[in-house]
Amino acid sequence: MQNNQSSSILKEYSKYVNELIRRLLIPFILFIVLLLFIMFFKFNRIDFKGLYIYYPYPSLVNSTSVYIFKKIREFMLPKGMILISINAFDPLISSLYTSSLISSILSSPLWIYEIYAFLFPALTPKERSAIKKFIVPSIILFLTGALFAYFIVLPALFKFMYYLNLGEGVVPSLSIRAFMSTVLSFVIMLGLSFEYPIVIVALTYIGFADYKTWLKYWRYAVALSFIIALIISPGATGGIIETIIGLTLSGLYFLGVLISKYIKR
Repeated sequence: MQNNQSSSILKEYSKYVNELIRRLLIPFILFIVLLLFIMFFKFNRIDFKGLYIYYPYPSLVNSTSVYIFKKIREFMLPKGMILISINAFDPLISSLYTSSLISSILSSPLWIYEIYAFLFPALTPKERSAIKKFIVPSIILFLTGALFAYFIVLPALFKFMYYLNLGEGVVPSLSIRAFMSTVLSFVIMLGLSFEYPIVIVALTYIGFADYKTWLKYWRYAVALSFIIALIISPGATGGIIETIIGLTLSGLYFLGVLISKYIKR
C-alpha cells in the first residue's frame, strides 16, 4: 500500500517536472536563437530607390553585439580610460556577455508567461489576482533599476575609477571582460533590488503581514538595503556609490510600506 502511494506521488512529481521543463524549453530556445543572432550577425543596409532595407548578414567581427558593446563603452567610460584584452578569449566572452544581456531582455516576456502558465493551476484566485496586478509594476521597477544602474551608477563608478588611477599615477585601464561583467552584474542586481516594494506590497496583499509590521522593522530593512548595496558594489568607490544605492533601496522600502498602508485601508 505504501509502495503504491509512493509510486503515485513520484509519478505526479515527475509529471510536474516534465511540464516545467517543457514550458521553460520554449523561452530557452528563443534565448539561444537571439543570443546567436546578436553575437554572429549584423544588419546591412541597401538603398532600394530611396527606401532603406535592412537584412541580417553573418559577421563575428562587426556583429550586433560588437556594435552594442561599442555604444556601451562610449557612453560609460571616460575618454581617457583604455580597455585592454588580457586573455585571448576576453573579446569573445565580452561579446557573449553583451549578447546574453540583450537576448535576456528580449526573451523575458516569454519567460514570464511560461512560468505564470505553469503556476496558474496551483494558485488561489487571490494569488492569481495579485500576480496580474503586480506583474506590470514589477517589470517597470526592474527596468527602472536597470536604467538607474546604466545611466547613473555605472558611469559614476567608472569615472571614480578613472580619477583614482590618475591620482595614483597609473594608466587608467580596464580589461574588456571585467568591464562587461561589471555592467552585466550591476544592471541585473539593481534591477532585482528595485523589486523591494513589490515584495512588500504583494506579501501585504495576500495577508502575510500588514504595514505596521513592515514599519516596526524598518531599521532591519535599512540595514539590509545597505548590505545589498555592499554586495552589488563591495567598497569599490569608498562608500559613495554604496551609500547612493543603500539610500535608494531604503526609499523603495518606505514606498512599499506606504502602498501597503493604502492597501490595508
